[in-house]
Amino acid sequence: MKNSENVTRRIISTVIAVATVVVAGVGTMPQASADPLSTSSLDTSQVQGAAFNDPDCKSEFNPVIFIHGTSTTNKDWKNASNYLAERGYCTWAINYGAEPGRISYGWADLDQSAAEIAAGINNILARTGAEKVSLIGHSQGGMMIKRFIEEPGANNDAKVDRVVTFGASFGGTDVNGMRWLRGLFNSWPEFWKLMAGAAAFQQVVGDAGESSQIARVKSLPDTSPGIIYTAVYSPRDTTVTDTTSTHPVYGKNLPSTLQGEPGWVVNVDADQECGYSALLAHAQFPYSAEPIQLMEWGITRTPEMTTPVCGTQSSDSSPTVSSSL
Repeated sequence: MKNSENVTRRIISTVIAVATVVVAGVGTMPQASADPLSTSSLDTSQVQGAAFNDPDCKSEFNPVIFIHGTSTTNKDWKNASNYLAERGYCTWAINYGAEPGRISYGWADLDQSAAEIAAGINNILARTGAEKVSLIGHSQGGMMIKRFIEEPGANNDAKVDRVVTFGASFGGTDVNGMRWLRGLFNSWPEFWKLMAGAAAFQQVVGDAGESSQIARVKSLPDTSPGIIYTAVYSPRDTTVTDTTSTHPVYGKNLPSTLQGEPGWVVNVDADQECGYSALLAHAQFPYSAEPIQLMEWGITRTPEMTTPVCGTQSSDSSPTVSSSL
């Protein structure tokens, strides 16, 4: 009897360990930092060495706002913000979704985070005096952009010019086929919210269904007229997936794509179009040199421009223009 109890405990411990690690990966793994979290969950303070959140920045272009993913911070956008700043852009990067005891952001309940992000975007519009912004999001951040724009009655679509997303969780994720996780989470919801964080818990879908938050996002229109969308994904992404998808083009990456008017909406296979085979799929999208060129293309292209302009890795690890320019 005692041996049976020990085996049961080991099985439960293993399931907890595996599920917690896997679900934490819905964004990126937590980034260790010597800096304390902002006392406010929503944070647009400046970061040393990063061009974003400069209140004195002036530009002829619309402000560019970066929205990070689960279990990370706005520091992921440091390279991208510096690159765009060199080209005349004013950039902003919001920290949102703090939870007590976490060393990073993007963990909180999706409804709470959506409200924080909306407040942050509106605050930046007010501070800059801009009529529109361009939004760039990764993982949960991409999904939050869709939610912001399509919020019923908010008229937020009139505030956005262009959208660029990387590995966005528009449709949640089955975490590369671990569809049993949703059922496990439904069994002990409060425990798993504590262990994995509400945001990760809520983004997981599976055979036992999906959270009300993801169901709500999926019920919203993918896009709004007048906004130019660029959604980037990688077939090697094992974090945001739908392994039951039979879509002939996007396959398991369907949750990271958008449907809409051709040209106004372009879905980019980063591996096929840009040869990003050296990238660690999903986690490195925000800060790697190669995708930064795609960000610039996405916030400058017109509906007639549907061939991606891809960046290449240079010897000094800074973004460079590829031969496709």
